Amino acid sequence: MKNNLINKIEEGIKAGKASFLLEFNTNDRQMCLEEGIYPTSLHLALASYFGKKGYHCGLFSQGSGLQPVTPPDSAAVGTNPFRQGTNQPLSMLTPVLRRNDCKSVLIVQYSDLLAPAADGSAFLAPEQQVVLECLHRWGSDDAIRQAKNIVILISYEGGVNALLTRSGAYHRVQVSLPDQDTRLEFINLLRNIKEGKFALLEEGLTSEEMSRKANGLRLMDIEALFRAKAGSVISRKDIQTVKSAAIRELAGGLVEVVEPAEGFESIAGLYSVKEYFQFVKWMFQNGSPTVPYAMILAGVPGAGKSKLCGTLAKELDIPLLILRNLHGPFIGQSEGNLERVLNVVESMSPCCILIEEIDQSIGQRGTGPSGDSGVSNRMSQRFWEAIGNSHANRGKNLWIGTSNRPDLLDTAMLDRFQVVIPFLHPTKSQVEELIPYIAVQSGRELAEDIDLASVAGLPNLNLPTVRGLVEVVTSAAQRADFESGKINSQINHRHILGAAMDYKITYDPVQHEHIALKAVEMVSFSSLLPWMGFNGKRSDAEIPEYLVNIVDPNTGYVDSARLNERIRALEQVLYSQKMMR
Repeated sequence: MKNNLINKIEEGIKAGKASFLLEFNTNDRQMCLEEGIYPTSLHLALASYFGKKGYHCGLFSQGSGLQPVTPPDSAAVGTNPFRQGTNQPLSMLTPVLRRNDCKSVLIVQYSDLLAPAADGSAFLAPEQQVVLECLHRWGSDDAIRQAKNIVILISYEGGVNALLTRSGAYHRVQVSLPDQDTRLEFINLLRNIKEGKFALLEEGLTSEEMSRKANGLRLMDIEALFRAKAGSVISRKDIQTVKSAAIRELAGGLVEVVEPAEGFESIAGLYSVKEYFQFVKWMFQNGSPTVPYAMILAGVPGAGKSKLCGTLAKELDIPLLILRNLHGPFIGQSEGNLERVLNVVESMSPCCILIEEIDQSIGQRGTGPSGDSGVSNRMSQRFWEAIGNSHANRGKNLWIGTSNRPDLLDTAMLDRFQVVIPFLHPTKSQVEELIPYIAVQSGRELAEDIDLASVAGLPNLNLPTVRGLVEVVTSAAQRADFESGKINSQINHRHILGAAMDYKITYDPVQHEHIALKAVEMVSFSSLLPWMGFNGKRSDAEIPEYLVNIVDPNTGYVDSARLNERIRALEQVLYSQKMMR
């Protein structure tokens, strides 16, 4: 099995490319057993590969200078032209790269330090400008290309100057995370070493299963795990622990990897959502070409949107990646963060990607000059490019955005996320169903004397949030424990009733109604409304009171004109409130 990176470089050479920029997973080990390359660092793997092809290899870095590299099995003939001493400036290597009497490849390490990203070359130090000019000339030099010599830049952390990338001087190659076949080959290689330096796998854990569960790990992470557990066994939990830490490190803390433990059984109510997610699960697992690839869960805060994403990932048996804030304070940092995250997502496919508060995380498409020098516009455009190809994304990755402010979602976002699911306040019957679920998930027991109907009917529990109900159950548990003098005491009716009567809604009902109605307005299919299903309105469904005059009680369909009229009225009230502050 040929190394994917080598395939990409070979394809570039066949296309007439002579200069390459390697990015992303460049710190990892590389291997290509069919080429006789055993796990080693990237620059040594490249030197070994090109040496076998008859190339003389040179290695340059700012700290070590120029060094000739001659692997033991090199097929290069004659004297290595890079034996010039370690203090030679880069510009002195141009004649070597133009020579057509011997094949040569120059590997430049830490190119992100030599020619760092900046807002124009004018912000670089004079010596950096000289280096940048030299590197750019190499990438555009026809003599180097005609001599069939090669320049390879390796970036380990930050991006390189835009002069090298946007001008097309260098062919950018993303060094991806190892795929499943490569991980399996590497795991078997380690397991076949009999010196006792590496761990065994726990009973029942095969190399094939470990290679699947190690999706997203670098070879160096897998090796470190085998070494750390030497004399012991590697468990499935060990793999997940290492995996979460490795992805956080690789993504610079911008991504958290979660493997949820609970599926749909842990969710109370939300029947229309669970029905649709079961539908998505069937399509995903059966390889349907029409499986959704992007959706938005929009509606009132504290409705369980993020938890639902975890249960879907669990049911699909794929990891859940949670994106953190991508924006950074330095020039180019935000765009670089987004590129890094997209590389992680691509390498971990298939996976479920959760973008919380997507209306703020990605930003809106601008219609004029922005206050951040166009960063938000560029990030939005790049993000839409990444997920915009529906045919390429379907069945591969599932992007889910959550939003508590659907009024901030613009048309470009709604166009890419073709499924919008509304989340509203739980109705009285749903409150009765939710309280026991919340108690069970909190590890608390409810007494048989609890009258849930009377509790759910209290005025201050009219259209609460799920998070608010959690607080009510928590307060009831505290009252029960204090009364009995024991932790984890049984919750009786007086405890839950007292907590519910004491609870005070802290949000603005007008604003919450506006959020709920905007979510209803954006729903992509009527079957995704909380009271609906694939077969129409559910007979046991209850419609929130703020929608009673907007929704047909028989069919469950929304009267768009009345909905729009009510939304405009609420916006007038919110505007008046804002002006009065």
